Amino acid sequence: HIAGVVGLYRERRDAMHAGLRAMLPPTASVTRPAGGMFCWVTLGDTTDTAPLLDIAVRGGVAFAPGWSFFPGTPDRSTMRLSFVTNPPDTIAEGLRRLDAVLANRP
Repeated sequence: HIAGVVGLYRERRDAMHAGLRAMLPPTASVTRPAGGMFCWVTLGDTTDTAPLLDIAVRGGVAFAPGWSFFPGTPDRSTMRLSFVTNPPDTIAEGLRRLDAVLANRP
């Protein structure tokens, strides 16, 4: 099974990673995972992604706020985004929606 999905996941990871790097502000960083199913974004500013999730869902896109993955004091400007479920064109649309949410954040 792994041999059958590795190329597919690589294509999707690369589409999400490239799209995120193109849209994120200069303060942000994004991982390019060597394995797994998620890109990790750190906005690197004072944004709290927990309340931002509600706005994103209303905008037709979702992510996991990163704070819940920290064992200690969390960086609340983080989010985890899955790339395995959707093809590159759907990922691009999701990132377009996320970009709109980030551009209009409070």
